[in-house]
Amino acid sequence: METFAKVVAKSRNRTALGALHAYAVVYPDCCLQELRAIFNKEVCPDAGVKEVLLPLDQAIGFNAHMRRYFVKPDEVLKLYNGERICLSQIWSQASLDRLTARMAQLGFELAAPDRSQQYDATGFDAEIMAVFP
Repeated sequence: METFAKVVAKSRNRTALGALHAYAVVYPDCCLQELRAIFNKEVCPDAGVKEVLLPLDQAIGFNAHMRRYFVKPDEVLKLYNGERICLSQIWSQASLDRLTARMAQLGFELAAPDRSQQYDATGFDAEIMAVFP
C-alpha cells in the first residue's frame, strides 16, 4: 500500500495526535464521525474516557474536572466545517500499537516515539507524502 504520511513524535500520545492531524491533512473533508471510526475505544480502551475524540467545548468542560484531552491551540484539530476536535491524552503502549496497526492499513506510518528529535509545540512531526483531492 502507498504511504500517505509518516509521523514521529516525542511520546505515545503525541504520536497519536500526529496521526490524527496527518489523517486530516490527507483527507481534508473528514468529519468527526469518520475520525471516531479510527480513533475509538477499540483502539484505545485505556483512555479513561467514554470518547477518544471530543469537540473542543466538551473537552474543555471535561478537563475542568480531570485533564484528559489535548486542548491547546496547536493540539486541537480544526475540521473543514470549522469544528474543533480534541484527542484523549492517555495512550498506553498497547493502544499505540493498535493505532499503529490500524493506521498502517490506511497508508500511514507511525514511528516509535523519539525524544532525541526537536519538535514544535505539537510535539510531533508529520511528513505528508500524498493528499487526496
